[in-house]
Amino acid sequence: MIDHAGRTVHYEELLRRFASGVRAAQLYAPDHPLLSRNVDGLLGALQPLHEHQPSIVVGILGTQFVVGNTPMPKASAGMGELIKRLRDHQVERIAFERGITAAEVVDFIQAVSALSGSPDPDSERRLTFPHIRIGRITLEDRKTDGIGGDMATIRRLYTSAVGVAERAWNTAHAEGVADAPAAFQAVDGLADAVTQNRTALVALTAMRSYDNYTFTHMVNVSILTMGQARALGIEGRLLREFGLSALMHDIGKVRTPNEILNKPDQLTDDEFVIMRRHTVEGAEILRRTPEMPILAPVVAFEHHLRLDGTGYPAAIRRSALNLGTMLCSIADVYDAMRSQRAYQSDLRRRRNAPRSALRPQSLGSAR
Repeated sequence: MIDHAGRTVHYEELLRRFASGVRAAQLYAPDHPLLSRNVDGLLGALQPLHEHQPSIVVGILGTQFVVGNTPMPKASAGMGELIKRLRDHQVERIAFERGITAAEVVDFIQAVSALSGSPDPDSERRLTFPHIRIGRITLEDRKTDGIGGDMATIRRLYTSAVGVAERAWNTAHAEGVADAPAAFQAVDGLADAVTQNRTALVALTAMRSYDNYTFTHMVNVSILTMGQARALGIEGRLLREFGLSALMHDIGKVRTPNEILNKPDQLTDDEFVIMRRHTVEGAEILRRTPEMPILAPVVAFEHHLRLDGTGYPAAIRRSALNLGTMLCSIADVYDAMRSQRAYQSDLRRRRNAPRSALRPQSLGSAR
């Protein structure tokens, strides 16, 4: 176990190699020995840290770097130009995740060195790699290792994610595609929180706003899916893809008529047929959404299928379901069971009815 002093040494080496690598990339070719030495040094600093933590977060607070929850004023003293360059492009947070490769570090350092003096709205896309993720953070986030254990901070993160879910919904309704970058950024923060304080974040999913059920349900299912995934040892980019797919699992409901989606009474059989279409509609929306991981349309399509052959879409059989689908389905049912929405009495009525009165495919879970 690395003590605080040992971590600080590695944090300083990480920053020093990062800054030196950016300077080298401005002067030399990608295969120059000086750049290679700094890349090796950066990976060498990350390796012992990653043995204890899957993601090392470098943040910017004012004019200095913060690594983990440790301000680094001494190491930041000669890095003002690099800090300004990053902040000018709205880069306030860099997460180096376990599994990072030398090739990713080289590409990332070169991309940082190529940043111009004027802000570039495309910076976030160009600076994001499978095991390196960048973004903006709040003052409270920077003080506590990107997310930290502060319940108030986690609550703000949750509220922000609900807002992003609503924007993704509205974008899909208006344009036929979801807002993948915004959703991924929200999930990125949630994934960090799940990694660092899963208990607090999962507990927050029980404190819902019933007036905002659609969007809180989207966020809750994402959190609960990632919580299960972390318990299985899933982390990094794959954890975020699980979370994003779960966040988008019901996006096909943007094409469900509001009078059915928000109906306070029991749905008729014909209305349930229409409701069930959201799995196919969601898969189509996500398949057409740029930058959406391929897992997302799979989860949207499969999350009401069951291994025993029940569920829907009708006539679809799977010998096995994707792990992301199964975790999302569990989270979906669990969160719906807690909601006590009006249609749940309808589900209980249908489940308790004689089998001859039921349609061929069971409902499986919530709508």
